Amino acid sequence: MAQDEKRRKNRVGYMIFSVIAAIVVWIMVAYMTDPDVSKTLHGLKVRFVGEELLRDRGYIVTNIDELPDLSVKVSGKRSDMLDAIDNIVVEVDVSEIDDTGEYELEGTVVLANSKIYLEKIKFSSVPVMIDEYEEKDIPIEIKQTGAVKNKIVKSESNTKTVRITGAKSEVDKVSAGTVTVDLEKVKETGEMRLNFVMVDTAGNLIGKNETIETATPNIVVKNTVYDVAELPVKAELGDELKDKFVLDEEKTQITPSVLTVGVLPDTSFEEVRVVINSISENEAEYMAVQEEGMYIPENERKVTVKADIYSSEQFTKSIGISVLNLGDGLSVTGELMLNATFYGESSGDITAYVDASGLSEGVYELPVYFKAAAAYPAEDYTAEITIVK
Repeated sequence: MAQDEKRRKNRVGYMIFSVIAAIVVWIMVAYMTDPDVSKTLHGLKVRFVGEELLRDRGYIVTNIDELPDLSVKVSGKRSDMLDAIDNIVVEVDVSEIDDTGEYELEGTVVLANSKIYLEKIKFSSVPVMIDEYEEKDIPIEIKQTGAVKNKIVKSESNTKTVRITGAKSEVDKVSAGTVTVDLEKVKETGEMRLNFVMVDTAGNLIGKNETIETATPNIVVKNTVYDVAELPVKAELGDELKDKFVLDEEKTQITPSVLTVGVLPDTSFEEVRVVINSISENEAEYMAVQEEGMYIPENERKVTVKADIYSSEQFTKSIGISVLNLGDGLSVTGELMLNATFYGESSGDITAYVDASGLSEGVYELPVYFKAAAAYPAEDYTAEITIVK
């Protein structure tokens, strides 16, 4: 039984070997004799002649990806076919075209060498679509993804615009070029060379284009790494206003009152400035000032300011002082008067008061508070009061 099993295995092995040997011998004979063969080729490449002349007239070939299947039948020695079969192209002359539109042009089959023969052309013409050629400068926008812990990264480029060229139908759809910086790859201040992608007016990615080209495919982006700081916002009058007006900082409302900013190492700031250059009774939006060594992301710079501004002309007025919040059974001796200097309009009503909350009998020096629609005290004032039962 063992010998029969062994003989069966040997016979199978001999059969497999014989088949392989026969195939090898057939291939060797076929290549040694190098027979004539015929082959039908599909999807031939198209080479347009005269594209530069066409472009000089302001036109360009489009819809190349939508060309129909161009096929031919060729023959020749097997070895010649193997060497040249991928280099057969169809040439189409577009140099005489002088308008947009769709054309049916003659295609010339160019063989790779004279040892290959053209038996049959299986197309009558080549449809060619012509569009206007256009050049356009698009802005480069830089976006960031990810984050760096306790850091703010400023990404900027000296390349503000890029020129693109191509078919008008494609170029007109492009609104901008977008470069995306992955902040997780930014470890320290330095430069990165990045590709840009094209987006339309809605900010959507233009994933496919056939003709658009640019001489600037890469954008050099400089990334500067800052430490994070939370700083209060302080308003001040600009040069055009500060000689004629004063700002009541206590009554001026700023939203937000604190900004998250970037500060270079070994640099410190106490506040972020907002410069008011116009007088408005309503709230107005301003851009926070970026000092040297400070970086405020663009979407964080805008603040709303409701400023309390008065004329810088001074006037002095004698005002009676009211005492508020006196305890039960207590009174103030004498009449309280104050000569105070103000900025603003002297014709408006001004009242003054001190707050006696929680005070008992005694003599006190209390801060004076004012209520005025169009005036602002030029300095801080106090009044001495005597409280008795």
